Amino acid sequence: MSLRARLLTGTIAGTATVLLCAGIVLYWVIRERLWNEFDQALCARASSLASLVEQEDDDIEVDVDYRAMPEFDQAERPEYLQIWLGDGTTLVRSPSLGAGNLAPPPPEARYPFVSSVGLPDGRPGRFVAIAAFPRLDSPGKRVQPRRIVVGMAKATADLVATLGRIRWLMIAVALAALGLSAGLLFATVGRGMRPLDRLAGTIGGLRPDDLSSRIDLGPLPGELVPVVDQMNSLLARIEAAVQREKAFTADVAHELRTPLAGLRSTLEVSLSRERDSQAYRADLSECLKINGQMQA
Repeated sequence: MSLRARLLTGTIAGTATVLLCAGIVLYWVIRERLWNEFDQALCARASSLASLVEQEDDDIEVDVDYRAMPEFDQAERPEYLQIWLGDGTTLVRSPSLGAGNLAPPPPEARYPFVSSVGLPDGRPGRFVAIAAFPRLDSPGKRVQPRRIVVGMAKATADLVATLGRIRWLMIAVALAALGLSAGLLFATVGRGMRPLDRLAGTIGGLRPDDLSSRIDLGPLPGELVPVVDQMNSLLARIEAAVQREKAFTADVAHELRTPLAGLRSTLEVSLSRERDSQAYRADLSECLKINGQMQA
């Protein structure tokens, strides 16, 4: 894998990881905030409904006008209300419950009590219950107030749909940001790699018959300056080594020229006419002497 590909792959993968983690955290915060607001709104409504309960002596009355609160009496997407005494006896049931009931909180529950439930009509919903005391309508009398529990349930489909839209919006934004980041990174890395491309082109253009050439790319990033300096130093050392080799070759050729000429002259004279063995021996001795001088 090329350096360019490694830089792009690593940077894009890191950016995607950061966006993913940030998106998960942000979505979790938004989700918790919306659920808390939903629960708090239900608790606030339950508290306002608790104010409709009055106690006179030991009798408790509930004055609920469903005409003013049609959400508890409508056929489509209704809400549900049920009020219990402390012993679990039902005081009020909204018409939307029909023949069903809301499950009261367990005896050990802490209030306000919140849970996810299935509504009587089968929809997923949220149930909240608060403990309260009715308004006393016995002036001048000492009456022991009786605790009541007000329970409300409401469908969560709208909230879930909102969270779904937020989730898809965040995914779209993250993908767009990742695509934009990838484009910017591609352009930035490409621009940053240009000096390396120029360096590679310059090195590829060096000729073996011209070792005096040096790499000169003008202003360079600080990371490439040592590389270029070392390359130029290497070229200088190679040039010096080649020059020394040429000088040595010339010296050797000069030193060998005279003895080789003597050998050739002796051999030519020896071959110029017929000679006796003694003359040939003398010529060979001369050649051997010249060879010994060459090896000295």
